[in-house]
Amino acid sequence: MPKDPFRIKLLDDGIWEIEQLRSVSSFYIEGTDRGLLIDTGVGIPGLRKLLEDKVSSVPYSVVATHGHMDHVGGAGEFDRIYMCGKDINSLKTCQLQLRKGYVLSSACALQGDPEWEKLADALEDISFPELVFIEEGYVFDLGGRTVTVYETPGHSPGSVSLFDDKTQSLFTGDLISRIVLLFDSTLDYRSRVEQWLTVVERISMLSPRHIYRGHGALLKVNLLGDLISAARGFLDGSIAVTHEERGDVISYGHARIQFGSTHADGKGVSELSDDAARDYLSGYVISSQKDESKPAV
Repeated sequence: MPKDPFRIKLLDDGIWEIEQLRSVSSFYIEGTDRGLLIDTGVGIPGLRKLLEDKVSSVPYSVVATHGHMDHVGGAGEFDRIYMCGKDINSLKTCQLQLRKGYVLSSACALQGDPEWEKLADALEDISFPELVFIEEGYVFDLGGRTVTVYETPGHSPGSVSLFDDKTQSLFTGDLISRIVLLFDSTLDYRSRVEQWLTVVERISMLSPRHIYRGHGALLKVNLLGDLISAARGFLDGSIAVTHEERGDVISYGHARIQFGSTHADGKGVSELSDDAARDYLSGYVISSQKDESKPAV
């Protein structure tokens, strides 16, 4: 395996970024009593050991911003994962071959280094831990700081964002990025953009001091403005959809909003019903958010 597939960076008071493959970010927030790991990456082995050896000093919980493979791929290293139940269908992307394809097509392309290809061979099938379903308003009390869950559908039906009250930091997963991918094929393009814009305008009212995304970490203010301009322009008819090899796109400035399932964690995978997705997860323990009888690590 190539050296150093992970990089750790202190971002703010009690907030660390753990970058995987130089392209996928997990975040760890620590209070006086507990910690919270946000997302687990694509599943390169060693995330839990790294977290416990070099970062965390207290018991911690693990939460997923959404169920795509590059955010819950490392879930098997932990005992319990919190996520929104509306995103259970997204867990279909976590199959081993799809995650290997993600590593090869995305991480390796970004690095341009054939050594990174060896990381795909290190991936293993995920044995999902206990899943605890959470909803809007769920609060992780870490001691001296709280992290509140906001449902922010758009990139996926059950995407959530998390707001740390101590630093006024917002963690958005893949809701916001240079290329926003809107996957919900049950909605037409206009409805997808309306949903995304409504969500982004709502969470902007939190007035976050920093916005951290799942790819690229800290969001530049001008990028968010370009994304909002692209969405508004499409809705008022001043910006048209362009048809590209990778999918239909609307663009403004440095921002792009892309439709369809052309991302590596969805390509070639048919939509599953909730029942079919649950069958895929048969044998895994699924709890409600009210079941707090077990340690949250």
